[in-house]
Amino acid sequence: MSVTRLGVAVRSMPVARRARRVSLGALDKGGYAVEFAGARTAVDVTSHEFERIRYAFVASLGPDARAEPVVDFLRRIHATHVQFYDWAYRHDDLVSPTEEYVDPLGLERSLSVVRRHAQSLRSAGMSSMGYAAVYAIPATEEDRWAHALMLNHDGMPYRLGEGFLSLTDPSDESWKSHFYGQLRHAKAEVDLDGFHLDAYGWPKFALRQDGSVIDLASALAGIVDGVADAVPHAVYMFNNVNDFPTEATATSRQHATYIEVWSPHDSYGDLAMLIDRARRGAPRRPVVLAAYLSTFDTGEPEESLESARLLMAVAGSSGGSTLLLGEDGHLLTGPYYANNHELSDQHREEFVRWYDFIVSMSDVLYDPQAVEVTEQFAGGINHDVIVVLADGSRASTKPQAGDLWLRVVRTGEGLVVHLIDLTRQHETDWDAPKLVGDAVVGARLILTGLRADATVVMSSPNFPPMSIVSAGESVSFEQSDALSAAEDGMVFELPPLDSWTVILIPWDRWVRTDLNAKMQSVAIR
Repeated sequence: MSVTRLGVAVRSMPVARRARRVSLGALDKGGYAVEFAGARTAVDVTSHEFERIRYAFVASLGPDARAEPVVDFLRRIHATHVQFYDWAYRHDDLVSPTEEYVDPLGLERSLSVVRRHAQSLRSAGMSSMGYAAVYAIPATEEDRWAHALMLNHDGMPYRLGEGFLSLTDPSDESWKSHFYGQLRHAKAEVDLDGFHLDAYGWPKFALRQDGSVIDLASALAGIVDGVADAVPHAVYMFNNVNDFPTEATATSRQHATYIEVWSPHDSYGDLAMLIDRARRGAPRRPVVLAAYLSTFDTGEPEESLESARLLMAVAGSSGGSTLLLGEDGHLLTGPYYANNHELSDQHREEFVRWYDFIVSMSDVLYDPQAVEVTEQFAGGINHDVIVVLADGSRASTKPQAGDLWLRVVRTGEGLVVHLIDLTRQHETDWDAPKLVGDAVVGARLILTGLRADATVVMSSPNFPPMSIVSAGESVSFEQSDALSAAEDGMVFELPPLDSWTVILIPWDRWVRTDLNAKMQSVAIR
């Protein structure tokens, strides 16, 4: 059995015939690929549980639900946290007074099943996150909470779902006290590890009974931040619906920045922008997007799968992740998680490969110091990173239909080049079926400033394991004006490119041996 980190062998160990368990021994912090007899998996070692997050869901919590198939699948995709969707008895009364109950939308639930799932997931290294809305009550409870309701300009309460729910003021002290008490009670009685705090993205401003204005951005940030003190030792994250109010909640003490994506954030460029902005607001906090792929309900299976590949590629290359999979192999197609898409066995296995890839590359994908530098290094007057296709065209630094999208990220490990294949696409909407076809062949990577014997590490989800690519011929760039440099570029002939290809140029490859000798000579003189 071999263990590698970013293409470098860490250890190799014999496996006894008929062995069912193998110890990898103590591994340093990092992401690792593991291979044995053609089978592959991955593992990462982190400082704390929210350093890297792979979020999943479970929505089947009725009396007959079994935890084992869920745990088996979520372990294979290396899930770290699992949202328990609509597990609660009521929005304002989370824990049912009876063992078996019906949730507000009519689904059968069982507290013993919820507890069993939480315990089973914990034994597999995953944290259970109970769904809890931060400002919703049943409409039948309006009289009790009349003093804390959010009102519109006509003085009527804001309601959701054809009057099904009414919305309370998140900054009202009596509501906050009640809400925090519900979280503490749920954590103690149901043995949850933490909470997924939900909101609805509106209103942005509302009125109180006295006519004063509620600024929801400030109110939501306040109630979210208070959970850290009100429910010690609970892990939690808040749903910034359509990026509202991410700029306000960025400074709160939650453990991840979570954004549920809706229009007008329709394109791959929008997804990248959301993740980049969230990382800037809280650089050391992981970013999760909930971008539901309705195409799996309406599109062709293979074209829908390609849309999932590209979604994960855009999120991963931006330093974020997605809430997409859950249960024993299901995919989210909309905001009501009980209605989801059951994946075929073939598609399950492909997602497993993709998650193995993400874990094995996590040291460069989720480096908190990572900074995108695409248009400092590539495109326009830049000669540092160039990707030339077989027809002589160059990869684009922007997500454009019909192009190979080139992204460059500076990390602690080295410079990382992401290549995302949009060459067959006619649009860049993330929730649309995507055309599938052959891999891109004949592409060349040109890098300037490298030493002559330089190599790069290259990997992609469907073409494992990581491969080492050596430089071939060199090319020269003349200095045409004051903004360009006369440099030699090393050419790397690239193997076929998958939907997402990641190339790492470690920092030590940039030190040219001849230049290093010259600099030492100058220093001596």
